[in-house]
Amino acid sequence: MNKKIIRYLLDKKIITSSNPIVTPLTGGVSSDIFICDDGEHKIVIKKALAKLRIKDKWFAPTSRNKVEQDYIHYVSKICPDCMPKIIATDNELGFFAMEYLDEAHHNWKAELLQGIFKVENAQKAAEILAIIHRHSRNDPIAKETFIDHLAVATNAGQLKAGAFARSERTVKWNEVIRIQRQLEDEARFIGGKIYNRIID
Repeated sequence: MNKKIIRYLLDKKIITSSNPIVTPLTGGVSSDIFICDDGEHKIVIKKALAKLRIKDKWFAPTSRNKVEQDYIHYVSKICPDCMPKIIATDNELGFFAMEYLDEAHHNWKAELLQGIFKVENAQKAAEILAIIHRHSRNDPIAKETFIDHLAVATNAGQLKAGAFARSERTVKWNEVIRIQRQLEDEARFIGGKIYNRIID
């Protein structure tokens, strides 16, 4: 794990040891995930990868790490028991730290891969998804927070953001153009060509 992350966690007094036990968690293809144990407690560190761990060349903007944080914060307000608590974030280093859920918690994905299927797990997942969808469907906060990423990722080609008279609209435009530049030919946003001269 990046030593700068360890230093950040020490400076923020999130961990107490400069030499914690860091254990990589396997199975993921899009992020580096570690358990960080300072001897007193454990936390989980997640850092998005620019190139996914797959056979084909698949690149994705590491800013999705921030989008995941936004999603966790958003859903935590709707369904507090459904999300781990975020302990620390640093978008320049591209990571966030969250609480560690110990062995008392069952991993439904691991159980499914072992052929263990529990109806109550499927029902609970459906209930949670229904709650999230029902709450976010017409929620202006959800729209403002996530619409720019969806517009580029789905190759919608356009996004109604309004004129640059307000700062939040400028932020939206810059974010969309930045994502499009990182994804290059994998994404298409017409506005990026029109407004490139503004940020060049």
